[in-house]
Order: sequence, then structure tokens, then C-alpha cells
Amino acid sequence: MGIMPVKLTGTMEEFDGYSIIDNYSVPINPKYISKNINGYIANVGLHLGFNIPIFQTSDYSIGTHLNLGLGYQTPLKDFEGMESAFLDFPQYVYYKNFSGSYDFGISLGYKINRGPIPYNLIVLAFDFYGSYNNDEAFFRIYTSLFRERYYQLLTNGEIKPFIKIGEFGFSYVIPF
Repeated sequence: MGIMPVKLTGTMEEFDGYSIIDNYSVPINPKYISKNINGYIANVGLHLGFNIPIFQTSDYSIGTHLNLGLGYQTPLKDFEGMESAFLDFPQYVYYKNFSGSYDFGISLGYKINRGPIPYNLIVLAFDFYGSYNNDEAFFRIYTSLFRERYYQLLTNGEIKPFIKIGEFGFSYVIPF
């Protein structure tokens, strides 16, 4: 499950009311303002992946996680109409330490998400294992290091930020 903080920036029209001219409703004293809307979108998904160890000893392992995911996005705040299915492709390079009673892993990767607003993020993940046995389930906490940004070109030639997307989340991983 992931949470996406999303910031939308857009131009809105403010006015003092309407006047009727030749049977048309015309705004009185229109002003254009830039407005930000901050909200959150939840990603709930199921991933299928596998690890490819590149170098492995009895104490640690270095390799790559290759994943393919399918899920559903739903807004938590201020983004009605953003419900949708998505495809997710997080790919990581990992380091796993097996030398203690509580093993851990660190992963750095690139996540490609194709949903209503497609985005690509650089992701950092921490894995918490219960013991040396790799066949046990474990927890993963992840976050994007940077936010994906989309820009809009205004009619006067200015380029302004339009959408900023980041993600952080929690996974329960069951090896088989």
C-alpha cells in the first residue's frame, strides 16, 4: 500500500458576480489567480517479483529485485474522479545483511507507474527480516527520493508547475 501526496496547481477565475448582457451571463471584474490543491491518493496493489542475486556470501547478498504489479488508486482527499486501476513496475538493486538476529535490506530503484497520472520515481526501500531464513515474510518501507513534476504552458508563454507527485508506502512481502 502506498500513499501519494499530490499537489495540483492551476489557474482559476474569481469574479464579483454575473451580469446579463444580450442574454449571456458575463462575470463582473474577473481576475485570474493561481491556486494550489494538495491531496492524497492511496495505491493498493499486488506485486509479483523475483530476486536475482549477483554476489552472495553467508553474511550478505547483493542483487536486483524485478517486479510487476497491478493495483487500484483511490483518492483520500480532494481528488474526486481519480479512481483507477494502475500498472506498477518497481525495479531495485538491493543489499541484504544476514549477519545478525534481525536481518535487514536496503534497496534503491526506479518505479514506473501507469495509471490516470503516469509517473516515474527514484525509490529507496528498507526491508526488515525476522531471521536468517529467506523464506519468511518480511516488511518493506519505501519512499520516493524526488517528486515527479508536470508543467503547464500558459497562453502568455510562461511555464508553471502543474502536478507534483511523490510516494511513500508499506509492503508485506511473502516469498514463495
